[in-house]
Amino acid sequence: MTNQLKGRIAPGLFAAYGVGVMVAAGIYVLIGTVAAQSGLWAPLDFLMAGVIAAPTALSYAESSTFVPEAAGEAAYVRLSSQLLAALVGLAIVAAGTVSAATVLSVAALLITFGALL
Repeated sequence: MTNQLKGRIAPGLFAAYGVGVMVAAGIYVLIGTVAAQSGLWAPLDFLMAGVIAAPTALSYAESSTFVPEAAGEAAYVRLSSQLLAALVGLAIVAAGTVSAATVLSVAALLITFGALL
């Protein structure tokens, strides 16, 4: 009996994952620090960050239509090398772990010292 999980994800969910990671780790966690250091230039800083992040979002959207599978980056690289695909898969896990740890650490600070921030 071969019960295998189907590694498929819709393009919309794939794009939402990428956007969610960027938004959570990039904007909501560090917005106060960036705004405090930027002063009146904060809107321009966020506009520049959006322009810089746009190619990443577009490449995620394009790769999800080309390889509509979970961990599409690894599936795309797997077309050329299994070893490289494993390394890309580990990088995806590491990126998710680091971004989750960032969000959780700031959430813990806010819960503990919310009034002081």
